[in-house]
Amino acid sequence: MAEINGGSLPILPNGSYNIHIAMLVRLIDRAVIEVTKSQSAPGSGVRSADVARIESYCDEMESFVNFSSRLPETDTPKSHPLPIEFDPPVVLPRIENDSMWMLAQMLDTMRIEVGQSASSRQPNGWWKPDLPRVKKYIEDIREFMANHVQKVTPVDNPESSPRELVQGRGAMGV
Repeated sequence: MAEINGGSLPILPNGSYNIHIAMLVRLIDRAVIEVTKSQSAPGSGVRSADVARIESYCDEMESFVNFSSRLPETDTPKSHPLPIEFDPPVVLPRIENDSMWMLAQMLDTMRIEVGQSASSRQPNGWWKPDLPRVKKYIEDIREFMANHVQKVTPVDNPESSPRELVQGRGAMGV
């Protein structure tokens, strides 16, 4: 951890000093789990319900980024730097569906880049160069869905599919 008087900020390999970065990483982690456990993951096409869900994940991330980028800087001399540990990164399973695999990779890359960004060392908000970058990640996911996935679904892979076992049901319990 950082020294209290005059020390430098330690590198957090899986954490941030920025509450907004930590929240966005939580949203990304949830989206990764949803994509890898989606109804589309064990097949070769992307189901319309999953397309709608992916759009909603992008909407939520974009809304949060827009919300947090409009907030004023906080003056938090007593609490900053406050390290916030992220949940362990989701280990990406082998996924049958190539589109869901690519989407999981895009989200995982976004998580790493956002979590290790310059903004991550601030107490809140976005360092000016990071904001268009994070918005571009979300835009790229939307572009991938609209200009690739929607055009090629369904994919017919009778000789190469299935190559993996079915990923399994979603989480059970209350």
